[in-house]
Amino acid sequence: MHNCEIRVYKKDEVILRQGDQSPFLYFMLRGSAGLTVTKQDMGSIPVIIKVVYDGQDFGEQTHLKESDQLSREVVEQLNMQKCTAFANEEAWVMSFNKDRTFGIMEKGV
Repeated sequence: MHNCEIRVYKKDEVILRQGDQSPFLYFMLRGSAGLTVTKQDMGSIPVIIKVVYDGQDFGEQTHLKESDQLSREVVEQLNMQKCTAFANEEAWVMSFNKDRTFGIMEKGV
């Protein structure tokens, strides 16, 4: 499975950051992670919106590509991570490169 990577995160280590461009979809193999959102209109204080556990996926922002209807700037904005994820404990996480994975799916391989 050359389209994925397994990594172990230590407690409190950031897995992904809100606002980052990331081609990955994450899958919690073992452990847990807190997902937080920080918004200026909420006082810029991170708010935990969800906790993911074994077998759950996260980091699934939109997978859009530039087209006649969507400019590069709009696509970049829409494809940003919507939250920050941090390990609540030792967390075994598998990440899939969405560009490669969707490419395989489109080809029907």
